[in-house]
Amino acid sequence: MNSLIIFILPTLINIAWAFNANPDEIFNLPGLPEPVKFRQYSGYLNATKGRHHFYWYFEAEKDPETAPVVLWLNGGPMCSSILGMFTENGPYTVDSNGTKLIMNKYSWNKVVNIIYIESPAGVGFSYDENDPEPLNDNNHTAAANYFALESFFDKYPHLKKNAFYITGESYGGVYVPMLANEIFARKSSINLQGIAIGNGKYDFNLYDYTDQPTLSEYEFALGHGLISPHFYQQKIESCCSIDQDNMWKCDFLNPVNKTKCDSVKKEPVDVINRYNLYDNCPLEIVPVNNTDLFGLYNPYDPSNNLIKLPQNIDKPAYCAHSGHKEYMNRADVRKALHVRNDAPKWWDFKGNKDYAIDMRNGSLTFVDLIEKYRIAKILVYNGDFDSVCDFVTDARFVEGLGYKYTEEYRPWTVDGKQGGVEGGFVQHYEKGLSFLTVRGSGHMVPTDKPEAALQILKALIGYAKL
Repeated sequence: MNSLIIFILPTLINIAWAFNANPDEIFNLPGLPEPVKFRQYSGYLNATKGRHHFYWYFEAEKDPETAPVVLWLNGGPMCSSILGMFTENGPYTVDSNGTKLIMNKYSWNKVVNIIYIESPAGVGFSYDENDPEPLNDNNHTAAANYFALESFFDKYPHLKKNAFYITGESYGGVYVPMLANEIFARKSSINLQGIAIGNGKYDFNLYDYTDQPTLSEYEFALGHGLISPHFYQQKIESCCSIDQDNMWKCDFLNPVNKTKCDSVKKEPVDVINRYNLYDNCPLEIVPVNNTDLFGLYNPYDPSNNLIKLPQNIDKPAYCAHSGHKEYMNRADVRKALHVRNDAPKWWDFKGNKDYAIDMRNGSLTFVDLIEKYRIAKILVYNGDFDSVCDFVTDARFVEGLGYKYTEEYRPWTVDGKQGGVEGGFVQHYEKGLSFLTVRGSGHMVPTDKPEAALQILKALIGYAKL
């Protein structure tokens, strides 16, 4: 009898394991140099009707059952979040040939369960059943992201009790807070605790449509030596006025004396990489069919810009190449990731010709999160070398929300210790709002300053203090 029990018990365990096995789990990922210390999953999430978002989920290396859950969204619009996984904060980077994966010691899944979702439909391996070139906008994307998240937690119900955070960068300044509002407005049981956005784009107005620089952009350019103090002073005196608080009030689109304002001009400065002024290597992202990169705030259009990219620049031989695009288009990789058989070629940036960008006041979304929904934490951070979404503009955006300081603007360190390596500067406000700069970083903070970015994540989830 005992021998029969011994024989049956393992069989029952195996049957139970097979019944509960997740078909999205990745078991044999090509190019891994060593067995990993975490489980990973990929596949499709159901979004709005007929739409399916591709995702890649990594369990935390420690205590995944209780660790916070973090969503990462790249911007664009129409950039793949898998790009961010490979080049910013995921467990792996890829060698130049797309053959080998290299472990990232600053991966965010060192401390959290992290999800990368390709959004909206049409990006990466995400798709619409009824339209190979689906149209997207901000509201539809927020709704689709919400339903994709609910689909994720349906697959992983044990995680729904865990603290949840939304993070992203660039056009994530639209994606992230709008998704957060969607979660609260729908009274979801998702345990959303906070959001963090790096080098975000929050507002869209006539300045974006005309590529006319703002006062913040002139000040950023002056601070980095891209324009002279003499030109700056001339421009301000010709285009701006002093208001009652002795502050410059500038309307460069409709100045008091347009002729005088327009007469003060200069040729844009050539910069190899607008996303990091001090990088001698150009940005590697190439849109599908060479459509404009990052839409209305387009660094390739020199019409009114203070800064532009030089024409016909050759990539220097010393500039590293990431083979993530080659890797994601390998047949064995697509099979391992459970990509559908008829999926098109994978691109890191689709191009945004099918994305409608509306004029918007992003501060309204933030104020709703803070006042209406009482979100616990909002963290806005900026690499100080980025000219596309510069830190002066974003600092003024946060300041304009109207909340009081809780302490003075001060340095923060990457290890949280006094006298440690300086990460940048931070300004804390009431109601869980913070703004910080990341010293020496461009647009993609986790790429340029990975240790600092990991510390920012820890601060968001309450594991560290800035």
